[in-house]
Amino acid sequence: MKFLSFIIILFITVSGCKDSKDFESMVEIVRMEKVRLDEKGEPLVVDVEISYYACPGTQMEVIRGDKNFADCLYKSHKVGDKLKVHVNWYWDSFGYYKWKVTQLNGCPRRVDPLDEISFELVQECEDYFIYGVKVGFSCNQIPNAALIEKCPWFRRK
Repeated sequence: MKFLSFIIILFITVSGCKDSKDFESMVEIVRMEKVRLDEKGEPLVVDVEISYYACPGTQMEVIRGDKNFADCLYKSHKVGDKLKVHVNWYWDSFGYYKWKVTQLNGCPRRVDPLDEISFELVQECEDYFIYGVKVGFSCNQIPNAALIEKCPWFRRK
């Protein structure tokens, strides 16, 4: 009985240990917005919308950053700039992989664990045809193999 308990505990421990990985890619700044300002009008909190243009499909993310991130970003970057992004891919306690942007072109981003504003939109969209006529589009929010191959941090499991 003790041996079986040991095996079960070992299995739970090993299966719970998931590696994290760091990735680099390129993004474009779509929007930058100063959310909170100090008394001098300098940003304390900033939202930055980025597009993973190097990845197939439409991959967008809005990230929130603190004063240091805002200061660094506003000094030398603007909407439309294409920048290097550092992404950390990690196992979440909810039972799937997540990612977080840790740096944008040399501007380190501290991720606040209470941040509920940052979000991502990962989707693959295709034209939708009826009788050979384009009538709209359809989007799938489950990453396909082409996206995972080019940008593996979008994989959830």
